[in-house]
Amino acid sequence: MTDPPSFGTMDIADFSVGAMLRVGIAVRRILKDAETIEESANVIVRYLYEHCIDPTTGERNCALVRIGRSHFPQPAPCERHR
Repeated sequence: MTDPPSFGTMDIADFSVGAMLRVGIAVRRILKDAETIEESANVIVRYLYEHCIDPTTGERNCALVRIGRSHFPQPAPCERHR
């Protein structure tokens, strides 16, 4: 896996548009080698956990970062669509 690009840390208490754009670029770059949805989620979680830092204390902003995936049931086909 490629090392994430160094865009510095971000403070989620003051998440600016610039920070959002830097995170978006970083995430797209580190996901280019991901082969599965699970691997992609793990890479994003790790990146956010490691880069969300309080600038005053130097501690992580997040104790836990998680990603969930929703599965929507598909409606059963009706008789006329068969």
